[in-house]
Amino acid sequence: MKISKSCLFSVLALICCQTSGWSQGFRIDSSIWDQEGAYFDRWDSVQNRLIMYRDIKSSGAAAVKIFKDDGSSASIYPLADLSETWSISLWGVAATPDGGIVASVVPTYSAPGVKPVKVKEFLVTYNGTGKLTKVWDVNPYHYMRVAVDHLGNVFAFGVSNLNAPYPLVVKYSSSGTVEKEFFSSADAPGGEFATMNGSLYGDPDMFIKGDQLFVWLSHSLDLFCFSLSGDLVSKTSFASALNGLAAATNSDHARVLSLTTGEHGEVFAQVQLWPKGPPDPVQRVMVSIPPDGSKATVLASPPVVGFFLGRTDQGKMVFYEPQLTARGGTLSEY
Repeated sequence: MKISKSCLFSVLALICCQTSGWSQGFRIDSSIWDQEGAYFDRWDSVQNRLIMYRDIKSSGAAAVKIFKDDGSSASIYPLADLSETWSISLWGVAATPDGGIVASVVPTYSAPGVKPVKVKEFLVTYNGTGKLTKVWDVNPYHYMRVAVDHLGNVFAFGVSNLNAPYPLVVKYSSSGTVEKEFFSSADAPGGEFATMNGSLYGDPDMFIKGDQLFVWLSHSLDLFCFSLSGDLVSKTSFASALNGLAAATNSDHARVLSLTTGEHGEVFAQVQLWPKGPPDPVQRVMVSIPPDGSKATVLASPPVVGFFLGRTDQGKMVFYEPQLTARGGTLSEY
């Protein structure tokens, strides 16, 4: 069962130009909304793609929308593609070099109310036209996050039914062959529980920037950096910076909504500052933290009240600003 996901509650839009400063994206048509509800979002910083995804119970409903630079999108229907399934839960999604995606899916093969519930754990690959091209069973793993490099190699992060310690990250080739297993649960503060959503300080994440793979463990506020070959490059604690930010703003704690890295190893994050009690509101700020994790500096607010999604490969920060009076919004780069 999913504990939590960061959700944007309105339709997302895609960057359509790469000019300096802020640029307005186009509106995505509200017709993507149906009885299955809203989508979650994922900005892929390798392919510069916006991916919208959700759990589904209807084979006629799209589980994933993959957006291209021109605003067109391809829809994916895994419930229709995977026979004998009643529902599908989507976890990690990432864009592939051919314009498609890789997704971690958990299909249910037992009817509602039937126990024990029968599920499987798959990684699935779709091409840019929305066609299913590969399914591979990843038992005994359940992956919460996936990332894909420029060569199409797939990195999957999650838990396992194996006895601990076991690798938290598995690197697959684009064809599904295991290339390397690394980041032992014995090396993660909190062990295998470090992969779980629902921490007071945010949810864990995994992403690729440049030629490095980053694993964020929200429970301990640690950022691990690996080479794409699976070798540990660095481990940095951001506990001092984030706890110091909370203390400096007289907040109870700082919760990381999203983060990414810069060209020089610095971290950019959108953070919620939770008050010590009512009637003070929750504040949302952007911060930068140097590579040593020493101090969080609040950045000047962007000219929109938006959700930080990530950075483009040109180093521009991507924000989404929802429209509160209608289904829609704009995606901007800064």
